[in-house]
Amino acid sequence: MKKLQLYFTMAVCLLFAGNTAATEPAPRWVQKGVKSLNRERTDKNYRFCTFTTTGTDVMQLQTIRPLLEYIGKQYDVNPDAMQLDSLSAPGGNTTLLITFLSDGEPAEVQAQQIDSWTQFDDDIFSTQMQLSQLYAVSDKNTTPAFDNFTLTHKYGAKPVLMSVIPGVGQIYKGQRAKGYTILCSEAALLGVSIGTAVEVNHYKKLKKDNPGFNNSWDSKISFFRNLRNTSLIMAGGLYIYNLIDAAVAKGARRVIIKKPDQTAAEISFVPAVSPFGAGMGAVVRF
Repeated sequence: MKKLQLYFTMAVCLLFAGNTAATEPAPRWVQKGVKSLNRERTDKNYRFCTFTTTGTDVMQLQTIRPLLEYIGKQYDVNPDAMQLDSLSAPGGNTTLLITFLSDGEPAEVQAQQIDSWTQFDDDIFSTQMQLSQLYAVSDKNTTPAFDNFTLTHKYGAKPVLMSVIPGVGQIYKGQRAKGYTILCSEAALLGVSIGTAVEVNHYKKLKKDNPGFNNSWDSKISFFRNLRNTSLIMAGGLYIYNLIDAAVAKGARRVIIKKPDQTAAEISFVPAVSPFGAGMGAVVRF
């Protein structure tokens, strides 16, 4: 019985320690999609889009080809016939200007890359990489007022309040594996505590009804009481860890959207060269 108690304690300790080692989760927009982001934008002339490509060469993956193909499908245009220029924007951001002919008329779309995420999938034969890209893409022939985009791992106090139920705060922050591990571990420890408490009362009753076997009953009572106490201590420690982790651990990277400053802008056009050819680019000065 003592060995069983020791194994139980070691297993719980390892499970508890495993919760502290968590790799950075995928960004929130990868896990949840862009539906909530599109609700937060302040200008309806643009929308958030995600593009995912897979391959073994990271240099080939890090291109804007998926963006051009998306625009091509939207407006029935060959991506190879598009002209690419860039616009300067506040805060050092770069806005891509994609021009093309649509129904025989000049058309343009503006876009900003907001974030990207690379996931590696190792197998025996090759190393596959999956690149996800988040863009803000305007409607055709509009002048969007792109919001200010900030990337952060912080979530404020809400995850701590949600962690009153263990693991829920971590799940909210995008740390799903950690959150579900904490939730299931806490439930298991509480289940063991309840089960062993029942066993303690059971053997106490047997001791009372059969006083001739006191040594045997005392041994079992002591074992289940120690197991109950150990599980309660572990459950309490895990609960405290759950609250601290919800408060201080980095969550999945997310996008903060704020309305841009309303500042007058001066636009000028300069020659621009890109892999798609030469043309004119616009420079915006604030």
